[in-house]
Amino acid sequence: MAIKWSINQLEYEISKDGKSNVVTSVHWTASNAKEVTKDGKKVIYAGSNYGSIAVDSDKVSEIKYKDGDDIPEGKKVGDVKTEAKDPWKDNAFVEYDKLDEDTVVGWVKASLGDDEVKSIEDGIASQIDAEENPTTGKGKPW
Repeated sequence: MAIKWSINQLEYEISKDGKSNVVTSVHWTASNAKEVTKDGKKVIYAGSNYGSIAVDSDKVSEIKYKDGDDIPEGKKVGDVKTEAKDPWKDNAFVEYDKLDEDTVVGWVKASLGDDEVKSIEDGIASQIDAEENPTTGKGKPW
């Protein structure tokens, strides 16, 4: 199962340190669903996790393609990459209108760290498993 990470909303300051629309926090969701056939009917089991992170805009980086990189078609050396590997290490500002979801998801994962990302993804898989294979029930016998 592949967990889908998505960005729900960005919060930003309209003007900060001479820059426009400076992102200050990111609200994200990680989710997954599994479709199965049960008793001849399609059933979807789903799990998700929501969170937010604060963004230190002074540590958000803009990464450019360089010689030796795997450069996608239509891009060239010197163009800005649209996916951030670790934006928390550099001090170059990314303009708001140049952001894309992959870049911001990269910020979220870098901020959370590998162990927390794995824990979130494992938790979503557990939610789906618990829904598909319940160990408790509720209701009325009549």
